[in-house]
Amino acid sequence: MYEQIEDFYDNMVHEQLMGFWKGNLRVKAALNHIQNAVGCQNPTRILDLGAGIGWTSYQMSLWYPNAMVVGVDISGELVAASQFLFSTPNLNFIQLNVCCDDLTEKVGTDFDLVVLADFYEHIAVGDRDRFASNLKAVLSDYGKMVVTCPTLTLQQSYRLKEPEKLQPVDEDVSIGDLQYFANSIDSRLTYFSVKRIWQNFDYFHAVLQYGSLAFFSPYHEKVNKKEQLTRWRRFQICNKILKKPFGRVIIEYAKHIKIKIFGVKC
Repeated sequence: MYEQIEDFYDNMVHEQLMGFWKGNLRVKAALNHIQNAVGCQNPTRILDLGAGIGWTSYQMSLWYPNAMVVGVDISGELVAASQFLFSTPNLNFIQLNVCCDDLTEKVGTDFDLVVLADFYEHIAVGDRDRFASNLKAVLSDYGKMVVTCPTLTLQQSYRLKEPEKLQPVDEDVSIGDLQYFANSIDSRLTYFSVKRIWQNFDYFHAVLQYGSLAFFSPYHEKVNKKEQLTRWRRFQICNKILKKPFGRVIIEYAKHIKIKIFGVKC
C-alpha cells in the first residue's frame, strides 16, 4: 500500500509546482494559521509533516531564521524537488514514512513546533495510533502542533460528487478524532475553528499544545503578520527548474511552463 501512496505523490510534483507558482489559497491560509498559532514565540525546532514541494517549510525557515526546519514527505520526487528549489542554512528535507520509519533516528527530537497542514487526513485510521506513538517520541517538553484539515462536509461532497479529487488515503477527521489524537500525544486541543477557503465550511484549523500549562500561550489572530512570498518571488524560484530541469517529472513541468508562459516549444 505504501508503495502505491509514494507513487501517487511522486506524480504530484507538477501539480504542486503549479500551485506554488500561482499561489494556493489553502496553503496561504495555513501559513497565516501558523503565524497566529506561534504568535510572538520563537520556535527552535520545527517539523513540517507532508511538506510536499516544500513551500511551507521554506517560508518558515525565512520567518524563523534561528530555528531548524525539517520538512518530510513520503515522496522521493517531491523531496528531490524541494531540495532543488529551496536552500537556506536552517532547512532540511527528508524522505520518510511517518508510520513505519523511526522518526527519532531520521529527524531527531525536541521539536517545539510541528505542522500538519493537510496531513492528518492522509493517515489511515488503522495507522493513527502508530503514527501518534512515533510522533510523540520526537516532541520537546512543551510546544505546539498546528493542524489544518478538510471538514467532514468537504470530504463527503468529494465522495458524492468529485471522487477524483480524493487521494489514496483520505479519511474523515472530526473534532472527536482530533481530541483522540491530542490525548494520544499527551496534548490539549486549545484552538479549533471552521474556515472558508474556497467554499463555506470546507476546512478547519486547530492547535494542540503539549507540555506544562505554564508554557500555554493564546491564539493571536491579530498578530503582526510576516510577509509571505510574493508571486514574483515564487516565479523566480520556479524558474530555477526552467534553467536546469532534472528528473522525468521536472522536465515535463519545465516544458509545460515554457510553452504556457514564454511560448517556447521544447
